[in-house]
Amino acid sequence: MGVGLVLAPVAPVAAAGTTGIVPGEAGMASGLLNSSRQLGGCVGLAVLATVAAHRTGTPGTPAALDSGYALSLSVAAGLFLLAAVVAAAVLPRGTAPAGPRAGAGATAAAAAGGTGAAAGAPSAATAEAYASERPPV
Repeated sequence: MGVGLVLAPVAPVAAAGTTGIVPGEAGMASGLLNSSRQLGGCVGLAVLATVAAHRTGTPGTPAALDSGYALSLSVAAGLFLLAAVVAAAVLPRGTAPAGPRAGAGATAAAAAGGTGAAAGAPSAATAEAYASERPPV
């Protein structure tokens, strides 16, 4: 997971990685995401440098060094393509709604001609979930 996260822009990955997380666990999810990203970059670079050094062998000619780097970059490209195929197979193919979603109560009230709750206002179930997450005072 971490090696692929290094290649991706941070904001969309952070949004995708913390979507649907209980508010009380958002910090833990964000920390896990950032740690995975950092460790993936470190471990990925170490593996690719090891592959290049193994192919190069004892330092000799620039051609041997070029051969080591070429193999290492080929391995990185292969891993990237594998990750792209897995992502295409695993990620959902639906489209997101165009605007902010209102709660079910607001939609029903608007359909009945009433004002209902403000668009995007939390439902009663969401408010109860937030209340149960609060520590006692």
